[in-house]
Amino acid sequence: MVGSSGEVNDGESGPEPFTVHSMNAGLWGRTLPDAFSTDEYKIMLVANTCQTGFDQPLPVAMYVDKKFSGVSAVQTLFRLNRTAVVKDQTLTGDFVNDPDKILAAFQPYFREAALEDVSDPNVVHDLQAKLDAAQVYLESEVDGLVESYVLEEGNNALSSWVAAAKSRFNSRYNAAAAEGAKAAQDEQNLFRKDLGSFVRAYDFLSRLVNFADARLEKRSIYHKHLLPALRVNDAKVAPDLSGVVLAKYALKDKRQAKDTALATRGRNQPAGQPCRSKARN
Repeated sequence: MVGSSGEVNDGESGPEPFTVHSMNAGLWGRTLPDAFSTDEYKIMLVANTCQTGFDQPLPVAMYVDKKFSGVSAVQTLFRLNRTAVVKDQTLTGDFVNDPDKILAAFQPYFREAALEDVSDPNVVHDLQAKLDAAQVYLESEVDGLVESYVLEEGNNALSSWVAAAKSRFNSRYNAAAAEGAKAAQDEQNLFRKDLGSFVRAYDFLSRLVNFADARLEKRSIYHKHLLPALRVNDAKVAPDLSGVVLAKYALKDKRQAKDTALATRGRNQPAGQPCRSKARN
């Protein structure tokens, strides 16, 4: 599918101007968002269009080869933000824009806008080496989960393959907490952070770089299932509240609320009848 604003004149490609309908013969009167929701179209090539008003939540990836700044950058990069039932992650690959300029475009609208490190494919290998060295999981457990995942054996089978690693992690963390060994606790917290970093880095970089490594792909599948298992309350792991921002608050006088409730209850009581209460031993 091709989207463009107005007409495009290119004498080398053809004598007639190019329009959305001339370049998409299969639209049959449908709008671009409607047509994109069908199995006919999976990729959309756009130029100066669909930055706003493109009411379609399904796109999951965007590859940018045009410079933009200011509100135009925010509008364009936010085309992937809408949620959909089958959509659990997104990817934006920008090949031409300066990261600092993109950050500057977002800062007027987002107080917590920040720029992370430049993506390096080697970070995947470095993180994997650290995770393996921690010996929280075994190679046989990775292989077992991946086989269950491929054969679609269900959540119970997948959970059973991460149960041993979950138990090892919790035992180490709780033992460190009982002994007051902060360094050992920090080590377990770092493992959880590295696990999440690997999942995010591999999901992003594997779409841009062909790692050609089956072991990394297997671990990506395993780590995605192990990570949420380590966030339950079995271990005394403090919740990560770094992303929580206080939006509003309200103060209530509980004593006044109680007096109001008793007064209302008295008014609703039939005349001549005392208020009854229940006593418990």
